[in-house]
Formats: sequence, C-alpha cells, structure tokens
Amino acid sequence: MIKKQVFVLAYEQTEAIVLRKVDFSESSRIVTFLTPCRGRLTCMAKGARRKGSPLATLLDTYNRLEITCAWKDSRQVQLLTEAALLDSYGALKGNVESVVCAAFLLETAGLAAQENNPAPEIYNTLRAGLEQIAANPDTPFTHVVHGVFAVLEAAGFAPNTEDAFFAEQTRRLAQKERDALHESIDALASGGLPSEPERIFNIIRYLKSAVVYHFERPLKSYPFLESMFPNQECTQSGTLLRK
Repeated sequence: MIKKQVFVLAYEQTEAIVLRKVDFSESSRIVTFLTPCRGRLTCMAKGARRKGSPLATLLDTYNRLEITCAWKDSRQVQLLTEAALLDSYGALKGNVESVVCAAFLLETAGLAAQENNPAPEIYNTLRAGLEQIAANPDTPFTHVVHGVFAVLEAAGFAPNTEDAFFAEQTRRLAQKERDALHESIDALASGGLPSEPERIFNIIRYLKSAVVYHFERPLKSYPFLESMFPNQECTQSGTLLRK
C-alpha cells in the first residue's frame, strides 16, 4: 500500500519591515522582509501587481507591517496571505536625504540578519533607526550614523577604535581628524551622538567600510548617499578617509 504524503501548512504572524521587492510575474512580487522571529524572510505576494491590489502600496519599501504567511519548511519562499500597515514612515519618504540615509540603514540591517534565523535585536534597532530618521528630517545623516552603528553592534561587530581595522582605515587621516573620529565612535559606543557634527561624513565613510568588511558585500545604497556629501565635508586638511 502506497502512503500519501501529507503537507501541513502552518500560518505564522509577525511584524515585518519591507527590505526590498522584485517583480515575479505579471501579477505577483517576491518580497524580502526583516522580521524579529525569522530574520530575513522571503515571501511570494500573489496579486501584488494587479491594478487596485491593496498589496501594491502595503509592500512599499520601509513599511512596517503585520504579516501572515503560510509556512512550509520544504520551501525557501513562503506564501504571503495577509498584510496590515503599522507604519509607513511617511515623513521619511517625503525627504530625499532621509530616504537615502534610510536606504543605507535598511541595507545594512538586511546584510546583518540571516535568513530564517531570529534577529529581534537587529529588527528593533532598524525600527528605532527608521523612526529617528523620520522624526528628524533636518539631521538624517546624524541619525543614520547612530542607526548603522547600532546594527553593527547588534550583529556582534561593534566598531572598536583599538583594533587593527580602525588603524588601517584611518591611517591616511591627519592626527586631528583621526582623534575626532576616535572620539565620535567612542561617543556612539556610549549611546550618544557624534560630538562634532561637521565631521559626520567621515564617520559615515568609516561605518560603510566596516559594513563591507564584516559582511563581505558591497553596499548598493552607498553611492547615492555619498553623492549628497558636501564637498568641503569629504575632505579634511587635504586627506580622505580610505574608501
């Protein structure tokens, strides 16, 4: 007697932040979320591309949602069955600098989290970072520094001014700029914001290098962010932080 295989679907509900989405067919999209319980989670959103589908706006990048998916261990892409909006970070999306800073933070968190592996600290850090960028449209660069530092810390790669990586990345800086960066990173490690905002772009360069080094992936969002750096802030005493 041949036994039939029975596949049981489990339905899981969780908070999720939309990391990215790609078109899959004429009517569907594949969406990657960051969730506290599953880390990076990839779902098929059937009908998301159809005209009038509520999923079209719900699955906008950066949106924080409550989602339900039909889970099957044997597949890598799960099926999204429901989604409800918790926060769209509308204030963030209305400011170009805020959007670009948020993209840098979002991509960093996506690299830091593993697929189908709990990442509550990284999720909560990303959520807090997006909230801060949205609430402070005049200082998005300052708050993305705090957010990216916190993501690295949550992933176990907290920047350390005493290690060889810091020495290598700052060896071309004049002593004054190196000391300023050292002080700013120490301030971030203590939960504060950089003490010298005029040097914020060198700090961003350093954090970008740390992200690429630890996660061994290029950051697609970074060139857009760097294009917004004022020229006078990229250069300090004729020296640049190594890219």
